[in-house]
Amino acid sequence: MDPEIRPLRSDDLQELSRFLIEGFHAPRDADFAAPDVLRWKYLDPIQGGEATRSFVAIEGERIVGHVGLCPTAFEGGGLPSGGITTLHMIDWLGSRVHRALGTALMRQAHHEGKTQYVLVANAQARRVTGGAGYTPAAEVTVFQKVLRIGYRWRAPGLGPGARLLRVGRDAARKVRNPGRPPQVVVELRQVREFGPEVDPILEGWRTRAILTSRSPERLNHTLRYPRPGMTGWLILEGGQPRGFALLNIVSQGAVRAGKLVECLVDGDDSVLQHAAIVALTEELKRQGADVATGFASTPWTAEALRLSGFIPTHHLELILRDQEGLIPEGVPIHLSPFEADYAYSS
Repeated sequence: MDPEIRPLRSDDLQELSRFLIEGFHAPRDADFAAPDVLRWKYLDPIQGGEATRSFVAIEGERIVGHVGLCPTAFEGGGLPSGGITTLHMIDWLGSRVHRALGTALMRQAHHEGKTQYVLVANAQARRVTGGAGYTPAAEVTVFQKVLRIGYRWRAPGLGPGARLLRVGRDAARKVRNPGRPPQVVVELRQVREFGPEVDPILEGWRTRAILTSRSPERLNHTLRYPRPGMTGWLILEGGQPRGFALLNIVSQGAVRAGKLVECLVDGDDSVLQHAAIVALTEELKRQGADVATGFASTPWTAEALRLSGFIPTHHLELILRDQEGLIPEGVPIHLSPFEADYAYSS
């Protein structure tokens, strides 16, 4: 008899934690599979009309398969005012015993949105999703800036010679890519939650790009991530809100990785965004980050990161499943670590 596929319930959380830790060979204390983090990801409310965010496959009393969903909507770029529903799968894990279970879970997920998207970094992920109708839609460049050169001495798995080599390389890159001073002055103001002040900024972005929903409810759900490090910010120029941002610091062993989870500002030129990124990067350093990472999928964001002293390290690919052709081609798509679980995964 095939396992039963059904929505996750609160009394499944401990069992789901066990399944994910064993299936992904993760440490027993891995944050991504902790019951309180699973509750936040899949059961805590985000906004009205909640969609299912997790399906489990049950055999007996054991979970033998899982797919998590990050439901959202593509907005802007000439799309209808309500957007086009979409989702990104996370924590997707099938069973060695039930070979078809992973595919069955993916098909179940596909019913939850008109489109589906994934950010992939390797050929294996492309092969799996390519067979399900996903096609390349955009490229995302991952940028990094070293904030504390000495962090390499704490990095595990390296001998003294390798560490010295990497410290020297980081120092040389810092000299070659110091960044430029911003042309405008901005101020950061930390907020506990976002409200209607972000709406004009989002409306401006929707006129020139496609992006997944950044509604205050979604931003505030991210701020409630049940681990230290996630912070929200308004970007002020002359005392007036000109943008907003989310930052996070994730421990990767002995390294503290700072993430520019989101940074949206008025206008599509890089001047204001450059100033905002410089200020946000300094804030990450103040909070103890060793490195800072940001994504760029538009030319103006890439330019702002380069002006701020970031260098490209690798690329991700946006692959899209859009069987009805609802998402227009040729429109810039803004993508950031706000997508899926990039904001808090290590």
